Amino acid sequence: RQKLKEEVERLKKQIEARFNITVEMDWLDLRLAGVPFSFPEIRLAKQAEALETLADELEAYPKFLISKSGLQHITLSARSSSSETNHIAGFVNMGHVDSQKRKDRSTVLITFDWNEVSDIPTNQSDAEPSWETFTSSEMDDQRNMELKRRYKRFIHHELAHFFIDTPGSEQSPRHEEHSLLREWHDTFGLHAEVLRKLNEKGVSKKDSDPDFRSALRSTYEGFARPYGLTNDAEDRATIVEELFVDGAHELEEHSDTLLLKKVTKLKEYYWKTSQGLMDTGYWEMVLDGSGSFQMLGREDVQKYINRRAREIVG
Repeated sequence: RQKLKEEVERLKKQIEARFNITVEMDWLDLRLAGVPFSFPEIRLAKQAEALETLADELEAYPKFLISKSGLQHITLSARSSSSETNHIAGFVNMGHVDSQKRKDRSTVLITFDWNEVSDIPTNQSDAEPSWETFTSSEMDDQRNMELKRRYKRFIHHELAHFFIDTPGSEQSPRHEEHSLLREWHDTFGLHAEVLRKLNEKGVSKKDSDPDFRSALRSTYEGFARPYGLTNDAEDRATIVEELFVDGAHELEEHSDTLLLKKVTKLKEYYWKTSQGLMDTGYWEMVLDGSGSFQMLGREDVQKYINRRAREIVG
C-alpha cells in the first residue's frame, strides 16, 4: 500500500511540474474544490492508472497550450453515487486566476467509474474484439480497455470546454475563441436548431454505441454524436474527443460534408492557438497511427511537436 501511495505521489508531481497545474484526487481536495459529496475519491488501486492515462493524454498537446491556458487544477474523482448526478462525466469551472478561494479557481473535473473497473492490468490493443474466442478473463480485460477509452474521451472533451468556452477577460481577451464561437453559431447554428426541434425526445442514451451512432448518422447530420445536439459547446467537444481518441480518419471517412466543415474549423482553431504546431502533419500522425495517439505513443507525438517548434523558430 505504501508503494502505491508513493507511485501516485510521484505521478502527480510529474504532471504538475510539466504542465504547471495542480492535480487533485484526495477526499479532502475534492471537498475543498467544491465537488459534491456524492463524488467519491478513486480507490488507491486505480489512482496510478488514472494518473498515467491522464499524463498520456495531456502529452497529445503542446505543453504551453495547457501550462499557459489559465487552467489551475485538474480534479479526478470516481463516478457519483447519486442517481441524480451519476450521469456526469465531468465539468469545467472557468474560475478566476486571482481568486483566493479554492472553489472559485479554474478547474477541470473528470469523473469516471474507476471503482467499477477490475484491478487486473491490461495491455491489449484497442482492436475490435472477437468475443467468440475470448475467455472470461480476456472479456474482463477488453471491457476494462473500452472503459478506459471512454475516460480518454472525457479528458479531451472537458479540456475542449476549457480551451474554447472559457470567457475572456481584460488580461486574457481570448480573441481566437470568441471568433470561433461566433463563426460556429453563424455557420452551424440554424441547422442545429432545426435538428433539435426534430428530436424532441432528447439525446439518446445509446449515443456511445458505435453501431447506433452509425445508423443515426443521417438523422444527426453534422454531428459526431447525438449528444452534440445539446448545444454548440457539446457539439464541439464531442468532435474534439473523437479527433484525439479515435482519430481524424473516423470522422473524415464519412461523407457528411457539414461535419467535415466543423472538423476543419476546429483544426484551424488548434493550429492558431498552438502557434502552428498542430498543423496538417500533426493531424496526419493520427491517421498514420491507426487513428489513435495511443498507437503512436506520447514520445512520438512530442517529438513531432518539438521538431515543428524548431522549424518555426529556425
